[in-house]
Amino acid sequence: MGFVKTQSQHHKFVVFIDEFDEFAGNTEFNDGFFSGLRALGNGAAYNLAYVTSSRTALEELCHRKQIETSQFWNIFTQVTLGLLAPDAAKAMRTEPFQNAGIAPHTLPMDVIQRLAGDHPFFIQLVCAHFYDAHQSGMGYDEVRLRNEVRGHLHHVWEDRSLEEQVAICVFMALEGKNPRYKWWQIHKRKPLPK
Repeated sequence: MGFVKTQSQHHKFVVFIDEFDEFAGNTEFNDGFFSGLRALGNGAAYNLAYVTSSRTALEELCHRKQIETSQFWNIFTQVTLGLLAPDAAKAMRTEPFQNAGIAPHTLPMDVIQRLAGDHPFFIQLVCAHFYDAHQSGMGYDEVRLRNEVRGHLHHVWEDRSLEEQVAICVFMALEGKNPRYKWWQIHKRKPLPK
């Protein structure tokens, strides 16, 4: 950390830690390690900040004793991410095409919206597919796109808790869609409490 301290006069350092709940549960990182992280992030001498992402709030991780360092979580500001607001999703679907010199009205924006929804990752994936199709002049291939997306959707589904899977199925049913699983068929994890 000597390098960071000497350079902190001229630079701001940001450390990104993805899937922090997995990181926190790793026995290789002890209480002293997290105390050191907290001291570095809390001390002005290092001009250092952290951005962590996790499914579980840091406060909850600390209370579960996965990070036993006292008050490690309170140097962070928690921001819960979800789907984009409709205006932000529309901008994400249209502005990159405009920046590339492609008029959005020349593309099937209703199809892009239907396929990607308001999820930032899927907007990027679908728009990249339509950009490639536009550049090649071949047109859009929904079968190829669905094959490309399938693995990502499978991962998103498998990564959800039982409660989230049930909520997704109920929401789809309420929307008139036919979910692959009915909520009562999901039995991989313990049953929901009444």
